[in-house]
Amino acid sequence: MGSSGGSYEDFACDGDRMDGGRNTLSPHQSRDDRSYRTGSRLEDSGSRRSPPSRQESRSRRSPSSKQEGWSRSSPPSRLEDSSEISLDFIDTQESEDQWSNDQGLSRISIDRADDQEFVPWKEQLSQPRWDPGAEREFGDYRQQNKTWGEIIDSPSPPGSNKSNQLEKRLSEEPPEFDQLWKEAPESVLVVAGSMVQLERAGQPVFGVVRWRGSVGDKGDWVGVELEDEVPGGGTGQLQGRTLFTCPKGKGIFVPVTHIRPDPRFSESSVSAQEFGSLDCPSLPGVFPPHPPVPDVTKVAGRNRGIQGHQNSCYLDATLFSMFTFTSVFDSLLYRPRSQNDISQYEEVQRVLRDEIVNPLRRRLYVRADKVMSLRALLDSLSNVSGLMDQEKDPEEFLNSLLNQVLKANAYLELSSGQSSHTFQLFVEKDPDLIVPTLQELFDQSFLSSRVKLTRAPPVLILQMPRFGRQFKMYERVIPTQILDITDVISGIPRQCVICGRLANFECPQCYGEHEQGLQSTAFCSQCLRINHQHALRKQHVYTKLESPAGLKVDCKLPRICMELVAVICIETSHYVSFVRCGDSVRSPWAFFDSMADRKGEQNGYNIPELSAAPEVESILSEEGAARLREDPRLPLSSQAKRLISDAYICLYQSVDVRMYK
Repeated sequence: MGSSGGSYEDFACDGDRMDGGRNTLSPHQSRDDRSYRTGSRLEDSGSRRSPPSRQESRSRRSPSSKQEGWSRSSPPSRLEDSSEISLDFIDTQESEDQWSNDQGLSRISIDRADDQEFVPWKEQLSQPRWDPGAEREFGDYRQQNKTWGEIIDSPSPPGSNKSNQLEKRLSEEPPEFDQLWKEAPESVLVVAGSMVQLERAGQPVFGVVRWRGSVGDKGDWVGVELEDEVPGGGTGQLQGRTLFTCPKGKGIFVPVTHIRPDPRFSESSVSAQEFGSLDCPSLPGVFPPHPPVPDVTKVAGRNRGIQGHQNSCYLDATLFSMFTFTSVFDSLLYRPRSQNDISQYEEVQRVLRDEIVNPLRRRLYVRADKVMSLRALLDSLSNVSGLMDQEKDPEEFLNSLLNQVLKANAYLELSSGQSSHTFQLFVEKDPDLIVPTLQELFDQSFLSSRVKLTRAPPVLILQMPRFGRQFKMYERVIPTQILDITDVISGIPRQCVICGRLANFECPQCYGEHEQGLQSTAFCSQCLRINHQHALRKQHVYTKLESPAGLKVDCKLPRICMELVAVICIETSHYVSFVRCGDSVRSPWAFFDSMADRKGEQNGYNIPELSAAPEVESILSEEGAARLREDPRLPLSSQAKRLISDAYICLYQSVDVRMYK
């Protein structure tokens, strides 16, 4: 190799790398200001050395000889047999440094000869590195660019014992933040979900409050999930207690005097820029569902319903369906806290009731920031992550709200010993069934699973037979307005499918032979014996039914039914809902979309809309369903097509458990 050294590209092609990954730079130069070429780095444990003059570096050259103290990485470097190592720098800016302001290429040569190491600046230890003028001119430049001595005496590389011990100690020490207030102002409301700013050495750090309270000797503190990891950050544990959960390195605890509202989301910008100017005050108290609406056009229009924001359509459509025109879910709003509930139970209940449900029932409008408060609480209190901004499905939201946070009593108790808030319909596709009704799918699902309900439920949340958002078992399914659940409840007296008298036996293998649905599986003793004398039925296996004692054989038996109140639909990852606007099966239906329109672009906001859906009333009627089954390709309006092709969840209520009648 010549005295000019090899270029950086030459070394890169041969796989050479600087030992320790460090490139030495002139103190008056930056990477952006110059191109540089470098060979191997000298690893020497000697004393700090000062830079040489250019004249000295050019005048001292020696023959080649193998020199100890040099290191190289594998594969072998092209410098292995070289007699001279040169560190070449091309200076493209003027410098006051006496050894680097010559024009052209400056070279610093290190000769290896006779097992002696020559460093030209070895005896210049007393020479000051920076003069006052340079200090004033370059300010804190020393912190950004190391001197030659600092480079040579640099700390141990990553991976060494010294470095590992230092990193371990730093990672275990909790991060420290600046105190921003002498006393936290009462005007600043800090709750779970509040966006806040902290400061470390005057530098802003942002995060979301996940917890507020006191533990042990700590007074009023908050737990914050930071946007970025910090050394010493945790996962939400304080003094051995898990107060919230978050990714490792993002959880910290500080006094409330160390936080302030995030200026990026100030109240003025949130209401005016992100969510519009419509007011949405909290409404404490008890409010019944919105009164029945004989004519939906009287209440329809823009800015009706729940305003969508950041992929919230799954939650908006579900909440609107659950609370606007029905009270069947109102126990969630008023059940007192028990000893088994979480400490934030009442706060979640308050936000749901006073910030969302009551304004929705009173004014038919909820601004998106109110829903964001609920999303923040659920995101921090349940193991369903991403509820703040990610696309989710309604069942994930229901699991977070009903099961994990509010711990509502299960709506469904199964004979298998299981309990649940929702029920997924599982069926095998029948090629002869082109357009099934929900009643048919419901019966088939219970028949194939061989389970029953132990009691009549107050609510049925039925998930349609589809896998994910795209694959559907049937292209079209007609929701059933009145769902008969009599035959799936254990202990309920049933009628014989043939004679109509009290049934004593059930034969699942006779399903569909005499009537449609599960009614065809119930027989009295006499009809069972006659029916199973046929050669094709002799091998059927039937079971005895439990009937209440003292019930007359020929008495008239009531049927237990539930009413359809809402259908949540999905199309191309966007959820909407059809909702019945009253407490009667004859009530009109409305279509709700939380993101029907948008005003503005990046800093704009969504506009929710409620519209009449007369096609739904037609398609749900017996006549409309019959026409569709006769002609599966019957042309449909956009609303009707969305109802029967994109149904995702159907909500049913029992008329006997309504809170307000």
